[in-house]
Amino acid sequence: MYDDAHQSTKVFYTYSNGASFEYEFNMSGGNVVTDKTTSGSQLCSDAEYTYDDRINPFKDLGYTDYLLTNLSANNKLTEIANYINCAFPSFIPESYSYEYDDRGYPTLITTFYKSAATLRKSQKEIFYK
Repeated sequence: MYDDAHQSTKVFYTYSNGASFEYEFNMSGGNVVTDKTTSGSQLCSDAEYTYDDRINPFKDLGYTDYLLTNLSANNKLTEIANYINCAFPSFIPESYSYEYDDRGYPTLITTFYKSAATLRKSQKEIFYK
């Protein structure tokens, strides 16, 4: 469900066992800037995001992934997420850094985590044809 006046979208997910949750996000400047997940009337999580001014290479792949990470026009720099009731991830990303090619596309993405005891960061290398 899309609300043009507030630049917000709500997505309803239902599992095969009948359980469900709702994911709602708000856009600004082509990027998801806030989101929240609820299960019934219970708030599971909410978050805020910041972005760089470079091209998100996943934006124009032509599909939307399950977590809607391909929606934003730019690359995520930070996320401040609060996991409150029904969501307790093992790894919570906190910030990201990028190395770019001469066209402004990221070639190396480093994710830094705040919650993991052993994993402090992960990296993805991207190749373009």
